[in-house]
Amino acid sequence: MLFYILIFLVVGFVIGLFTSEKRQETALIIYCVISFGWFLVWGPYAILTFIELIVGDSVARKLKSQSSIIENLLE
Repeated sequence: MLFYILIFLVVGFVIGLFTSEKRQETALIIYCVISFGWFLVWGPYAILTFIELIVGDSVARKLKSQSSIIENLLE
């Protein structure tokens, strides 16, 4: 179970890292599709999967915003 938690956190992080703020809705659609597919395989664990994807995405977006603040201060 820990393996899947780490996988979905990393997937959410990567998607959050590579999508811009303008494409955040697209990322949410991707998370819904992944969770629906996971629901077909594992049932109610899809809710946890969706939460893990969102958490990974949130961490990536927070890190991106922190790095942009630091870059602006250095300029």
